[in-house]
Amino acid sequence: MKQFLSFKLGSASRKFAILLLTGDFAFVLIHLLHKFSAWLPDSLYSLTRDGGYAEFYQYTKELWIILLLVGLSISMRRPVFASFAGLFSFFLLDDYFQIHEKAGLSLANFLQIQTSFGLRPQDFGELAIFGFFGMIFALVIALTHYGSDSPTRLISWQIIGLVVLLAVFGIVFDMLEISVDHPLFGPIFAILDDGGELLVMSVIAAYLFDLSLKKTGPVQAVTPP
Repeated sequence: MKQFLSFKLGSASRKFAILLLTGDFAFVLIHLLHKFSAWLPDSLYSLTRDGGYAEFYQYTKELWIILLLVGLSISMRRPVFASFAGLFSFFLLDDYFQIHEKAGLSLANFLQIQTSFGLRPQDFGELAIFGFFGMIFALVIALTHYGSDSPTRLISWQIIGLVVLLAVFGIVFDMLEISVDHPLFGPIFAILDDGGELLVMSVIAAYLFDLSLKKTGPVQAVTPP
């Protein structure tokens, strides 16, 4: 996994990454002010609020990522980038329309799933929906990945590594936030969940922006200083 998450960005891309990450940390700070002070009472300032300010910032990054992937697919003539564009399009639509939440609740009610391990029936339904769509996109990405040349496969592996990291924050910490009913760890897991997603999405956007600038080959798999 180390080589999949090790890459070096160009100067312009590093500056772009810094701008995106600065915005992420600003939203985490705003969330803390909302949560632990009386300065920002509106729930729209919360990281965990659906349709909140931080989530709309994430929508913007997801849209940029989709456009960058489509551009790479066209300019480099590599279908695997179109497959990833489909995956991130699902992420954007799912975030905006709350697909997995609504479908997960309907599935849990239909199957009469019971509460277990501190997780609600809806949570198990959501995991099932994620698993279903995950297998579909994994199959499509795998087919286009192994049909690509070696340099493109390296890029694909690095994107896959970042998507796995995104899933760790978006799914694992989300489940921990729900199952661990603790006044201290609950808020920490919430920040790791939504704040971690923000940070990883920024890294993905910067990585693809860097590829779009180069368009001549993979980013070298070396650990940045």
